[in-house]
Amino acid sequence: ELEVKTGADYVHLLPSKDLLAAGLDSIYSVPTTFFVDSEGKVVGETYTGSRSKEAWSEIMNEMLEKIK
Repeated sequence: ELEVKTGADYVHLLPSKDLLAAGLDSIYSVPTTFFVDSEGKVVGETYTGSRSKEAWSEIMNEMLEKIK
C-alpha cells in the first residue's frame, strides 16, 4: 500500500485501471472533485476548481439529501 502524506484529512484516490475506466482519464483540471456512493458509483456533478468551506458544506449537504 502506498502512503502519501499531504496533511489533508480526506480520502485521496490514486489512479488504477478501474478508476481510469470509470472516467478518471477525462479529468483535465486540478482540483477535480466528485462524490461516490457506498457502491462506488459517481453521484451528482463533478466539480472543478476550489470552493470555500461554506460552499463545500452546502454542496455536501445537497449530495447527502440526494442519496438518502
